[in-house]
Amino acid sequence: MPGMNGIEVASIIKDEFPFIYSIIVSGYQDFEYAKGAIKSDVVDYLLKPVNIATLKNLLESLKKKIDADYYDKRIQLLRKMLNGHSIEPWEKDKYLSYKAYRAAVLRRNGLPSRFISRQAVPQYNSIYQEYPSTVPLIKDTNIWIMTGRDEREFILFCPDEIVTKGDFEKYILNIVERFNPDYYTVAISHVFVIEKCSDVLCRLYNIINNKTTIGYSQLIYDNEEDQAGFKCSDYMDSNIENRINYFITNALHEELKGELIKLFNKWNEDKPVQLYMENSLRQIFNQINRHNPTIIEDDMVSIEILLDEILCTARSLDEVLNNILLLMGKMLKCEYKEDQKIDTPVFFQTIEKYLMDNINEPHSLQSLCRRFGVSQSYLSKLFRKYTNMSFSEYISKLRVDMAKHIIENNPNILLKDVALMVGYKDQFYFSRVFRSITGIPPSEYKPEANITSKSIV
Repeated sequence: MPGMNGIEVASIIKDEFPFIYSIIVSGYQDFEYAKGAIKSDVVDYLLKPVNIATLKNLLESLKKKIDADYYDKRIQLLRKMLNGHSIEPWEKDKYLSYKAYRAAVLRRNGLPSRFISRQAVPQYNSIYQEYPSTVPLIKDTNIWIMTGRDEREFILFCPDEIVTKGDFEKYILNIVERFNPDYYTVAISHVFVIEKCSDVLCRLYNIINNKTTIGYSQLIYDNEEDQAGFKCSDYMDSNIENRINYFITNALHEELKGELIKLFNKWNEDKPVQLYMENSLRQIFNQINRHNPTIIEDDMVSIEILLDEILCTARSLDEVLNNILLLMGKMLKCEYKEDQKIDTPVFFQTIEKYLMDNINEPHSLQSLCRRFGVSQSYLSKLFRKYTNMSFSEYISKLRVDMAKHIIENNPNILLKDVALMVGYKDQFYFSRVFRSITGIPPSEYKPEANITSKSIV
């Protein structure tokens, strides 16, 4: 080869075209030559005569790596486009060259109020954060999946020429099964060109925001004619509202409770969307606030946060009602007030100890609520108060810190055993969570490099 040898060519290719992989096939067994190949980041170094089986295995392995690279690059480009940024024409031609696409948004349980936008076009989260998935997902190279506005939401894209409408729906429902949500809302788009992906996602968000119904699973296909039906009344029936206001004004607490139970019974039949329920409940709480001078502004802020968590995490309308009555009892200081003695550091330390002692067991906010006899919204508040984290953030960090402690004391332990010991059945999902928190995979964790890190354990 005139001008330069194979090692020099591989080095230049790696610098100028990092997405191209090089394999050297050579008759040289010289160590220095092989070392140069390693420095040039060559994938493999095969000696002549080449063994066909070895070459076949190498190419199959390389194909998987290239597929994974393409998958990650497509996700990266889609995030960029969803955030309103343009991509280079060559990037589109290389990675997103299909003629038509479909997209979907999958939402587990309810919505935080901050996502329910009054604007005509809700935006994708421009400050993108990668949330660890709450379930291990099966990757399909033709279906690209990323977390949405929080860890309870997925966004999916697929090329319409390769993945049929039916197969896309089956894949989504497979995720739902692995997710095992109490209920879900899925919005699936019509076919579109990739340049319209941001507009399409906004339409899907509109569907999710305006159609999510607590306790009721739905799979909804986008239809432009249905957009007008997304609007819901901001107000309750005037007769119900007048009765509730009368009971509040005259401090008739039991009558108010009875009226709320009747209202929720009606909602159980009608299945109103979350947005309507939220508007109605905020009307009620604002009315209580106006007729109760002892409630201060800080209390109302706390109540707004708790109401948001009740609607976002509840599994059913019955659970919403129970939590609303507890919250209302707190505001009115009447007999169905929640016991405040549990809001102590000692009580929360009991919860922490239970989680540490049973770290290898599956835990959820709901199971902890049942064990300790408190509502989901209240327990969420305790985690925010004492750890400044959500429950899911706390349990992930606790498990990773436990894993670090195990690795430090057992350097030869298998990672799959570490994963099982801290509550992860899937070793690869454990590695993803570990990396999302520490910045490195567990296989590269070095105790001596993390001496200064503060651990929960």
